[in-house]
Amino acid sequence: MLQKNQINSTGSIQSHTCSKHTAHPYFFDILQPTSMKKLMELYQRYKAYVRVDLVMYAVMLLLIILYFIYTVLAG
Repeated sequence: MLQKNQINSTGSIQSHTCSKHTAHPYFFDILQPTSMKKLMELYQRYKAYVRVDLVMYAVMLLLIILYFIYTVLAG
């Protein structure tokens, strides 16, 4: 258990304990069917942009790895 101290609006300190492993109540909301449906709709709407971003990140990562290899071999 973790102990947290908070200062309320009157200036006094309130302390409460919370479990280290408790998840935020909204953490698993993305797993609900309606939320997944919304995510899939968003993905379908912006599929082309998502693909461009993934390709861009892959190229950038590849260039970083190649630059690292070049600096190790040239250095």
